[in-house]
Amino acid sequence: MKGKFCCIVALLSAFCGKEVWSSEFVVRAQTIYTVSGPVLKNAALVIENGRIKKIFTEPYTPPSDAEVLSAPVVMPAFIDAFSKIGLAEPVNEESSEVTPDLRVSEVFSPWRKEVRVALWRGITLAHVEPGERNVVGGFCALVRTWGKTRKGSVLNPKASLKAVLGMEPTFGNRGYGWAPPQDIFFRRPTTRMAVARLFRDSLRRGKEAISKKRLSAEEHVLLEVVKGKLPLRVHAGRVLDIRIAVREKEKYGLHLILEDAWEAYKVADIIAKEKIPVVLTPDAVGLRLNDPPGERRLNCASVLERRGIVLAFGTAGVDVDLRLLASTAVRYGLSEKGALQALTLNAARILGIADQWGSIAPGKRADLVLLNGPPLSLSTRILYVIGEGRIVYPQKEDRNGDK
Repeated sequence: MKGKFCCIVALLSAFCGKEVWSSEFVVRAQTIYTVSGPVLKNAALVIENGRIKKIFTEPYTPPSDAEVLSAPVVMPAFIDAFSKIGLAEPVNEESSEVTPDLRVSEVFSPWRKEVRVALWRGITLAHVEPGERNVVGGFCALVRTWGKTRKGSVLNPKASLKAVLGMEPTFGNRGYGWAPPQDIFFRRPTTRMAVARLFRDSLRRGKEAISKKRLSAEEHVLLEVVKGKLPLRVHAGRVLDIRIAVREKEKYGLHLILEDAWEAYKVADIIAKEKIPVVLTPDAVGLRLNDPPGERRLNCASVLERRGIVLAFGTAGVDVDLRLLASTAVRYGLSEKGALQALTLNAARILGIADQWGSIAPGKRADLVLLNGPPLSLSTRILYVIGEGRIVYPQKEDRNGDK
C-alpha cells in the first residue's frame, strides 16, 4: 500500500511540474548575501515547506535524507520591478486614453520565451505592466516567472495602477513628422499639456466619486487610488512630468511610485522629501542613451541613493539582464550594497511584499539564486534558481554534477 501511495505522489508531482523534497532542504555557500543583514561566510540555509527555516553560521550536518546544494555565493532571487514579460501583444488599448479597469494579468502567459529567459537570469518575481500609450493604462500584476499556469503564476492581479506622463500617450495620434492630426477620428491627446490634463482629470474623477453612491468600474479604481489604498505607478522620465506627479501626490495623498525617471536626479531632494520610491530602467542607467532624448546622467542611481531614496531596477520590456543594470549603476557611483538591495529587498519594499520576499531571513520565502562568483560580475554564472523551496532552474532533466 505504501509503495502505491509513493508511486501516486511521484506521478502527481511529475504532472504538476513540482519536485517532492525531503523533510529538509539545505543550501550551503561560501558567501551568503542576506541583503537585510550581514554577509555570512561558510554558512548554510535550511529550507522547509518553501520557506527559510534556519540559518547556520557554524558547521552543520544535515539529515542523511536531506537534499543538499552547494555554491560559492547565495543571495535572494531578483525582482524585476517594471517588466513586460509574458504579455500578449498589443499591450496598449487604443480605443481610449483612460482605461483604469483593464487588467494586464488577463493577457499574461507564463509559457512565453521571455518569461523563461527572465527565470534563467535569476528573476523569480516580476511586476508586469501595460504599455505607455494610455494616460491611465490599467492594473499591473505581480507574477512568478516559474509558474506552470496563469493562475499559479499571478500572485496579485491588482498590484498597482499604471499611469503615464510625457509624450508617449501622444504617439500614434499625429500625422507624419509630428504634424497635426489629419482628421477628427484621431485620438486625443496630441500634446504633453493634454496628457497632464487627462491625468489630473482622472484623479479628480476619483475624488468626486467619494460622494457618489453608485460607481462605475473606472470610478471605483480611481477612488482606491486617491484614497491611497492602490499604488499609482507613474511613468515619468522628464523633470517637468515628475513635478506634475509629485504635485498631484501632495494634493491627494497618493501612494506614488515613479518609474523610468531618468531626470530624477534634478529633483532628487523633492523626491526624497516626499519619500517617493523610484524604479530605474535601461534608459535611466544609460544603457540606451539615444532613445529617447533627454538630459541623462549616468550617475542618476547614485544621486538618488545619496538622498536616501528607495531605488529598484526594471527591464521595462527591454531584453537585458537585470544584473547589467545594477552593475552599470555601480560603475557610475552606486554602492554595491545599494545595487544588491535594488535587485531584491528594495524592489520587494516597493511592491509591498518585503515581509515575504527580498532578503534571506528565517520565515521568509525561499526564493534564491546560487552563483559561481560575485553577483555583480558579468562573468558570474547562475548555477541554480530556487523558487519557494523548489529548484526551478535548471530543470531537473538538464542538471548535471559538473555545475
